[in-house]
Amino acid sequence: MQCVLRIQHNGRRSRRIERGRYLEADILGLTHTNDHNLALTLEGFLQLLDGIDKTLIKTCRNTLQAISLDFNDPAGAGEQIHGIRETANTLLWQACSTGNCLGSIGFNLAILPMPVQNALMKALLLPLACATLIGLPAAATTIMVTPIYEPLSLHDTDGDEAVSSTGDALQACVMSRPQAITGAVPEDLIHAIRRSHRIPSNNDNYQVQEANLLMLTSIGILAHMEGHTLTVRLNVSGMNIPEEVDLTSRQILNLTIVAIRKTLDGYVAEQRHPLPVKLLVEGTNDLNAGLKDLNTEFIIGE
Repeated sequence: MQCVLRIQHNGRRSRRIERGRYLEADILGLTHTNDHNLALTLEGFLQLLDGIDKTLIKTCRNTLQAISLDFNDPAGAGEQIHGIRETANTLLWQACSTGNCLGSIGFNLAILPMPVQNALMKALLLPLACATLIGLPAAATTIMVTPIYEPLSLHDTDGDEAVSSTGDALQACVMSRPQAITGAVPEDLIHAIRRSHRIPSNNDNYQVQEANLLMLTSIGILAHMEGHTLTVRLNVSGMNIPEEVDLTSRQILNLTIVAIRKTLDGYVAEQRHPLPVKLLVEGTNDLNAGLKDLNTEFIIGE
């Protein structure tokens, strides 16, 4: 903003008082070459500010409408926001460039007529207001109800569903439940897999407080985007399998990987492009270092 408000002193000082009067009274009448055609410069500057006003408002409105219609596509929303920021920066630069012409004349902005001062304030505040509008879609709470698959323990029940690599049925399964998700996707979809889950029952004898295997065994899960690849990290440093859970650490991790893939399948089905995924097992020790052979890479939606 300094380019608009800068005061540059030339060899000849600007004449704030002329024949006993303030220049404000005569400023719009200065059209001679010796006065740098100040009136024409001001008129052109006001017209530019008016154009900036209309263009920014139109761009903000169109962009926010596009984002609201296609906000399920984060990449598309990002492109829209980047576009409006570029437009705002370009228009503000034009205003600053014209402001430099005024500043080079060497006058004090305080002497300008009130309409001119108001226009200058508009040039300063419009980008800020537009930036506020840009931030609204990102700051707004967007909630999606989506199925999240979880690795569940069926201990204290008579059920067994999952089949191990040896062909034995396990007292565990991978099931989905609807969750209302807000935040970054697909990262928060993965984080939602590790959420406390008490299975409802109409039998008072079923008193299991926690069925989610990641919660039961203290296995951590963290997801983040690295470029176009989703990296999922399973942390087993604090893993502790309760006695009532008749599963090995490898079986639990395999069930978790199935839950991750199924959860992402539903997400990618609504997207335009496949999603590369890198899965890493971290926090192993000498006793369970073999779990690292579960590290894998795959593509969802291919």
